[in-house]
Amino acid sequence: MKLTSALVTAGAVVSSAFVPSSHHGRTYGRLGQLPFARTPAINPMVSPSERCLMSNDPNSSPGDALPTPDSRFDEQGLLKPFDIAPDALEVRQNTKNGMNFMMTLLRAFGVLQGKKNPYMDFIVKNEPPSLFVNYRIHPDKVDDLRQYLGLPEHIKLMPVACTTSDKPEYLITLNCYLVYIPDLDQWPTQNIANALRAEWSIYFDRGDGRPSYMIFDSQTDKFTMDPVSIVVPPDKFTYTDTDGHLEIELSNRYTPFFSFDCDMKKAKIEEKLPDPTWIAANDYVYWSNGVRDTVFYNGEVVDRPIYEVDSKFCKIDNHLPWMQYLDSDYCQVLMLSEGAQFVISQWSNLKENGGERLLGHSFIEPEKAENKTSTQ
Repeated sequence: MKLTSALVTAGAVVSSAFVPSSHHGRTYGRLGQLPFARTPAINPMVSPSERCLMSNDPNSSPGDALPTPDSRFDEQGLLKPFDIAPDALEVRQNTKNGMNFMMTLLRAFGVLQGKKNPYMDFIVKNEPPSLFVNYRIHPDKVDDLRQYLGLPEHIKLMPVACTTSDKPEYLITLNCYLVYIPDLDQWPTQNIANALRAEWSIYFDRGDGRPSYMIFDSQTDKFTMDPVSIVVPPDKFTYTDTDGHLEIELSNRYTPFFSFDCDMKKAKIEEKLPDPTWIAANDYVYWSNGVRDTVFYNGEVVDRPIYEVDSKFCKIDNHLPWMQYLDSDYCQVLMLSEGAQFVISQWSNLKENGGERLLGHSFIEPEKAENKTSTQ
């Protein structure tokens, strides 16, 4: 308690010295309006006590029922502002800034020592929209594909359903999207804050009967880093949205190996809901050497609709070597209805104590790794 009080006090002093009185902070909220009318959902990231602060009832308490939408929203559907005097609001803003500065500084020391994981905002933008192209693995070639990718025998591929109306299938997924990373949007990294990414993934049983993504190949149009190659140079990669006409081209130095062309205004599009198991496969995103990213998101990612585009209206050319393991009669095209915001802890299973056992093809789940570490 003494340490916490000291940090808060020090944080307030630091923020008073460095934060101007007219502070303009970044505002976070909904990423966009859903394409159809819905009752505004209560943000699951907001605590019960904060929900009571949003209520007009002065006698409400954290144990009370949640306030009704009418008491929380004005005629425009926006949250009513807090009724706090300007001077009192400035004190709270400065205290928050200083306290978070100190906590971030302490975490930075822990990250440097390999004892803490960093966290990074990861915003998937909607222009162009995030696009998924799903190929079905031929049932007789599932194990052949595993061997082609160089995965050990104890890694079992797992069927998944991407929407609530699909049946589970063994899939390879290509996800093309534009990502914005706010932490990079400053000198000297502002030129790579926005980047196109294409990720080829399979789904495997992570040991508890639930699927996880495994990225076995990826491309980007900017310099980046991943736990397999460390430093990754940019590829010849374009993805454009011209008034609803989507065009993607992935190329090596000489020739294109994947292209996608579809005019969404002419295509047959059906609105669906994503399968929760498919969304939850994002909880742990593995790379082909066993290193894992841990991904955090709120209920809006699960609740928002997804669009299925009839692939007959799309021109898709794929000349990649793993196409020999796929069923040529099946191709599913899905598109997010809006952007999405995540928080990612990169390479989160690489820790100072025991992390080396997770490299190569030694896949160890978080619980198993902790148990092994605790017994040593």
